[in-house]
Amino acid sequence: MTSRKEIIITAPDIYSEKLKNEFVKSGFEVFKFPVTEISLFDNPLFHNFYKNIKTYDYIILPSRNAVKSFFTHAEKYKVPAYLIQKLNFAVIGKDIDFLRHFGIFNVLKSQEASTFGIYKALKEIKVKKVVVFAPKTEKITEPDIIPDFTTALKTITEVERIDAYITKPNKSFNKEILQKIKKNNYDLIAFTSGGEIEALKYILNDSFLFSRLKFACFGPYTNSTALKLNIRAKVTGKKFYSFKDFAETLNHYFSNPNSITD
Repeated sequence: MTSRKEIIITAPDIYSEKLKNEFVKSGFEVFKFPVTEISLFDNPLFHNFYKNIKTYDYIILPSRNAVKSFFTHAEKYKVPAYLIQKLNFAVIGKDIDFLRHFGIFNVLKSQEASTFGIYKALKEIKVKKVVVFAPKTEKITEPDIIPDFTTALKTITEVERIDAYITKPNKSFNKEILQKIKKNNYDLIAFTSGGEIEALKYILNDSFLFSRLKFACFGPYTNSTALKLNIRAKVTGKKFYSFKDFAETLNHYFSNPNSITD
């Protein structure tokens, strides 16, 4: 990069510090602007789920918040740790490291760090019953990722979806950074999920400003939400399992802006 570029990251707090660190290492000036607010809630479906937890071949936790929800409620419903350690789990990418903090090592191996990667891996081993811990969205449209994932899973196994936490637009956003976005005074916004795009659209509440966003997508699944909303990324990451690779992709983009397309 010939000059210090300003990147706005919209990832939730649970991911944003690690993402910020990778961008700073790559020489970017980073502004954290988490656009979603996450909260756990006690879904009535949890009671039967934890009571019958041994009947599931795999417990699918497709986000770090899903992991947090699972273990928070496992403690509430007094599920013994020794039992949990015997269960099989599926998570995405680096969330496997987060899962290991809880002493879990029975984790599905997949070739692609995505929900589609989980689907392909499960298809190979022919499971009978799985559960998916999913986000419940409020005030924003749910991106297609989880609905498409559960639809695909239903072609190969019995699937139960449990809304395990709530995702909604952040009410406590930084107004100075919002003005930065409105004035187009930044180089790129880095989206790591479709939900972040939906939430920023809600916060802006201005179709014209939303259509003028300059942004990058972590990977093709995030980009699919952007395309559905008729906005086009400047660049989309290919190695969407690593924040480090995302930072390197943006670094390369600014050095060679005509060499990368979405």
